[in-house]
Amino acid sequence: KFYTEAPIGTSRLALNSKYPPLDDVRVRKALQHLYDRETMIEKLFFNEYEPLTSYYQGEIYGNPNNKLLPYDEVGAVKLLEEAGWKVGADGIARNAKGEPLQFEFLETGDAPGRAEAVFERNLAKIGITLKHRLVDFSLFRKRMETFDFDMVMIKIGDFTLPEPAELKSQYGSANADVQGADNYRGVKSRAIDHVL
Repeated sequence: KFYTEAPIGTSRLALNSKYPPLDDVRVRKALQHLYDRETMIEKLFFNEYEPLTSYYQGEIYGNPNNKLLPYDEVGAVKLLEEAGWKVGADGIARNAKGEPLQFEFLETGDAPGRAEAVFERNLAKIGITLKHRLVDFSLFRKRMETFDFDMVMIKIGDFTLPEPAELKSQYGSANADVQGADNYRGVKSRAIDHVL
């Protein structure tokens, strides 16, 4: 392996935090606990990758002190229970209204890969259903622009130095409710706005 400080490509799971249940940080953290990076890197990618600890991994703007949430089914269940989701006798996680906990994974291009299959299996272990929806790019883009998605995988070629205008567009609260803007995750945070 050769290590450099050159910008690297990455992919990340983007969750739409505008609507329930993903508007609840406990649900989002529970999903993080079920995304088993270590197993995926070891078993699927032959230890050729390292988990990212920062948006700008390996650059002067990176933060190697960021802590990743470890794979933890028990921790995920606890967070979901705090958020009002309980696994019933049928093995399905439901809220007080009896609604099942399920998410649509919107994808374009190829069919779901091995990493998505591992994530789906881990979700199913605690009663969460992940439904894959494969669409063409024009529909994918339209659904992203109108906030009509639960989760997507974002793939970025090579990172470059952070551009303040780009970061404000992607993470600034002013764009969180603007259709067609880059803040399709619905991020609204005074702390982030202050930093930007």
